[in-house]
Amino acid sequence: SLPAHRLDPILERRQKNNPHALALSLESVGTGILPSIWHRLTEFKFPTDLMVGEYDEKFVEIAHAMAERMPKSRISVIEGAGHAVHLENPQDLATLIAS
Repeated sequence: SLPAHRLDPILERRQKNNPHALALSLESVGTGILPSIWHRLTEFKFPTDLMVGEYDEKFVEIAHAMAERMPKSRISVIEGAGHAVHLENPQDLATLIAS
């Protein structure tokens, strides 16, 4: 899991969130409400980088399943990050995107 010195600031920011606004967000655009496009992944003919944090076991597994269906994809595992890669290891993510 993510070391406490990296996780604490993220948790502090999350505690400042408005619970009602978060609930509305999940009800409107959460992954449980959006339609699945798994059946269309084979149509993705362009290069795609599936970026996941090393500690996010669920999404690492999902990325591998997606990559099997996407002919021009690669998986990039960001070290020292979980689900919120952009918050947990922004430098490595930025370097990967820039490359």
